[in-house]
Amino acid sequence: MIELLLFILVIVMLYIAWCYSQDQKRKKAAEALAELEASHKKELHIRALLLTLVGKKCKLVLKEQPLALGFVTIKTVTVIDVDSEWVLLSLSKRKTDVQTVIRISTISDVLEIKD
Repeated sequence: MIELLLFILVIVMLYIAWCYSQDQKRKKAAEALAELEASHKKELHIRALLLTLVGKKCKLVLKEQPLALGFVTIKTVTVIDVDSEWVLLSLSKRKTDVQTVIRISTISDVLEIKD
């Protein structure tokens, strides 16, 4: 009889431990989803802001340094075109204007330049 009660007690404890681990996994997944939603919301805001700046000069603050562009984080550019994921920019490089495309997700902030 005591063996049966100990067996049931062990089974119940294992079930409680399993439920706790599942709850932790759910919390981590919920946090990851919230972070992803916040990032997507910020990206949509930046896209909307860039759409209002087509043809205008602005300063971009980038999340990381794109090696192909040759500038670190802040650069004065002219927005030429914007789509759902990319932005076409014109920037001055060694006395010539160069057009380049970067992902909107790499942009941290956009600062409008008032003329």
